[in-house]
Amino acid sequence: MFAIMRSLNVPASYFFEGLDWEYIGETDPGTQSISPEVLAYLSSTFGLQIVEQLAVAPRRVQNAFAILLENSISEPK
Repeated sequence: MFAIMRSLNVPASYFFEGLDWEYIGETDPGTQSISPEVLAYLSSTFGLQIVEQLAVAPRRVQNAFAILLENSISEPK
């Protein structure tokens, strides 16, 4: 889907415009809060590159990445 979005130069929301949120199994995204820090990171070139690569990585790589992050965050400094 990401390749299609890029080739058409449209955001992901383009494919879901007009759909009822309950139809796609989600609640209204307006009720979900995303911290300003997360939004800023995802808006950065580096953050976007990580998310793009992680989105297409095999599940085992995604799981390993999640474990790595969990372990690095939970370790004392």
